[in-house]
Amino acid sequence: MTYIEPDQIGVFILVAILVLIIFSYLVSLIAIIPPIREIAKQNKLLRAMLACTLGFVVCTVAFIAITRWVAETSFDTPPHGVASGIRDDFEHMQSGALFINDKTGEEWAWDDIALRYLSRERFLRYARPPFMRQHCFTDHVMACRWADIDLVNYDDKQEWMDFFLRLMISIGSGLATGFMVWMHIESKEALQMVQAG
Repeated sequence: MTYIEPDQIGVFILVAILVLIIFSYLVSLIAIIPPIREIAKQNKLLRAMLACTLGFVVCTVAFIAITRWVAETSFDTPPHGVASGIRDDFEHMQSGALFINDKTGEEWAWDDIALRYLSRERFLRYARPPFMRQHCFTDHVMACRWADIDLVNYDDKQEWMDFFLRLMISIGSGLATGFMVWMHIESKEALQMVQAG
């Protein structure tokens, strides 16, 4: 997860909600494209299918985007139960970042490529329900090892709550999109009825 200052969390949440609303609205505008609108007007089943399809697209994109953000790993946002540190090698005049397992003291001096693998591994696990997160998806030994440490230190109750929160936000975005699609088509029908009258 990208690090956010505590006093900026409220602003970040408002901006994230605004972005989701704008994205949902923009996707729903597909319903007012004339050929699509004409087909949807003639058949309520097709109208419902269009609303469900666009809603599902938004739901999926929102879930992936939120999960990607939550799984992002950096020096400021290490995995659960892991601390960040600096490794100094005075003999070779080198330094770098490392992760330290809070329980065992195990260290991992990572580089940017390895960190990307860890972020990807965490994303692929977080995209699944907690009971399906034990498998290694990237085949990167260290990424899988530290993703395991992450899950071991992730409170079970909190893990489920976080998953369902992301799922509910995504479903809410999808339902809002479906509703807007339906309203776009209905409003066009109402406008045409007024013009015909």
